Amino acid sequence: MNLYFLGKMPLENYLLMNVKERASAVEKFINDVVVPAVQMDGGNIEFIGLEGDKVKVALYGACSSCSMTGATLYRGVQEMLRNEIYENLMVEDATPHPSVGW
Repeated sequence: MNLYFLGKMPLENYLLMNVKERASAVEKFINDVVVPAVQMDGGNIEFIGLEGDKVKVALYGACSSCSMTGATLYRGVQEMLRNEIYENLMVEDATPHPSVGW
C-alpha cells in the first residue's frame, strides 16, 4: 500500500488513519524523501515520533551544528510534510544537545 503520493496524500486517507498509522505514514515519508535529501548535504534526520500534529525529528551529522538548521526544519521538512501529508503538521526539533559544563 502506498501511503502517500507525489503531489499530496489524499486528506481523507490521513484523517481516517489511527495514531499508529499516521506515525507510520509520516515516518515512511521522512525516510523515503527527506532523509536522502538531508544526506546529500552531509547530515541525517531521524523521525522520533508524532504527538498530535507535532512531528518530532532529530538532526545529526553536518545538520546538527549548521546555521541553517531552522531553515532545514521549518522551511524544508515542515513544508514538505504539509504539502505531501497534512497541512497542519508542525516540526519540532528533538535533537539531543550535549549539556555544557562550566
